[in-house]
Amino acid sequence: MFGDSVTVADTLLISGFSILIVFLVLLLLSLMIDFCAWLLRRREGVPSSQEPGAGPTAGNKSDAVLVAAAVAAYLAADPDEIVVRRITRVEDYDSAWARNARQESIR
Repeated sequence: MFGDSVTVADTLLISGFSILIVFLVLLLLSLMIDFCAWLLRRREGVPSSQEPGAGPTAGNKSDAVLVAAAVAAYLAADPDEIVVRRITRVEDYDSAWARNARQESIR
């Protein structure tokens, strides 16, 4: 196809074809990842409206007791003075760098 000399048009054709192939492969990988995520969500069968850390359930008061004990220890107060009414998970707005620094400082 290409002789001893390659023209600018030939190089643009080769480059364009190569870029097209790369993007098609990336699109295929993205679709495969989405399909795997769909399969995992389907297999779990957990409704998305149910948050795992939304609060203590009626049968699971140990989380509330642990939180009350931790807050009492932090405030140096009597655990009987602390009342935990609801436990909610807060959104973590820290970057990965900040979380990693916090984990390293704990060690």
